[in-house]
Amino acid sequence: MKKLKFYLQAIFIPLVVGSCSLEDHPPQPSCTYQGYFQVQESYNGAVKNVFNDDYNIDQTSDHHPKKISALRTYVRRDTARGLDMYTSTDSDQSIFTYNDGYLMQITRTDVTEQQSETDDIFFLQYRTKKLHTETSETTDFRYENGMLQEVSFKQTVAYTTSNLGTITTTLTNKKVYQYDSQGHLKALIFTESTGWNSITNYENGLITSITGNNMYGPYTETFEYKDGLTKKITNSDGSAQEFTYDQKGNLTLIYITKNDIKRSQYQYWYDDSPRPGSSISITYKGIPTPWFITGTPQNRQRYDEVNNPVKIETTSWETQNLLIATINLTYTYNANKYPSTQMDSWNNDNGVNRGFTKLTYKYTDCP
Repeated sequence: MKKLKFYLQAIFIPLVVGSCSLEDHPPQPSCTYQGYFQVQESYNGAVKNVFNDDYNIDQTSDHHPKKISALRTYVRRDTARGLDMYTSTDSDQSIFTYNDGYLMQITRTDVTEQQSETDDIFFLQYRTKKLHTETSETTDFRYENGMLQEVSFKQTVAYTTSNLGTITTTLTNKKVYQYDSQGHLKALIFTESTGWNSITNYENGLITSITGNNMYGPYTETFEYKDGLTKKITNSDGSAQEFTYDQKGNLTLIYITKNDIKRSQYQYWYDDSPRPGSSISITYKGIPTPWFITGTPQNRQRYDEVNNPVKIETTSWETQNLLIATINLTYTYNANKYPSTQMDSWNNDNGVNRGFTKLTYKYTDCP
């Protein structure tokens, strides 16, 4: 067995898809989550990478998002030459509009500036040394008889370079909700201007199957449950994901196979404290499924952990040698037992420190 330790971002949980009922994880009112500040540094010889992410969220009185903003910067520096090889700045903002408690619209704007010492910035089929990108998105919600009927999305992206001028792309998609005679959601139909499409079928509030077409062609996924939690997802390509949970409902294991041959697994261990974002509601008036603000596609449902991961272990059987990677996360906590900071660092095979990540969480209204 060959053990390798390498870094994975703590907020990344691969392939986590599950169905949770609207009452599974009610918001914790003792502290209002307002975001985080993340610092990440990594070293590779003379090259130093520094990433900062200042993420802020304003909530309504009923714990729904009102405004989300983020400022992210990244620098890749050659310390031997004292030069920045690559820099980027990303300013991102989303505004949520409500009417009588109904979510009516989400507008998002994003402006990114990138500059590189060489022409290694890739976009569309081009490459350049300097790129200015402006993204504008609008998501509109339409209701009838108090229930969501349609969600329309439009995205416009303008890329500006010094050598090619401005190139603009547009993407649209639509989600149509269908209900049975009792008013229960039975299907969600998704279509996109790229030609991608899917139909998500529901029964008793849970996804039973998804069929569609994407960049890889046609696919079908079927879902199996136990006690309202996803136990297995099987794909028509022969792959399958099996899920295990602890007594609190935290996801503890994802086991992935392809044609019944084991490929990889992800294991998670947790503390006993509530997650920083647990004060944000994922249920909305008139919307029959949980609605996440993290960009998760809404034809699927993401599992919502109760506590904070303290260890993540990835095992892969994809290569000749068994690979095991471990992330150990350490926290400090405030008086209300919410995490104040999250920290992890990683070394190379010789034990030399290669970098760290630190998140400092922001709260208000803590007693």
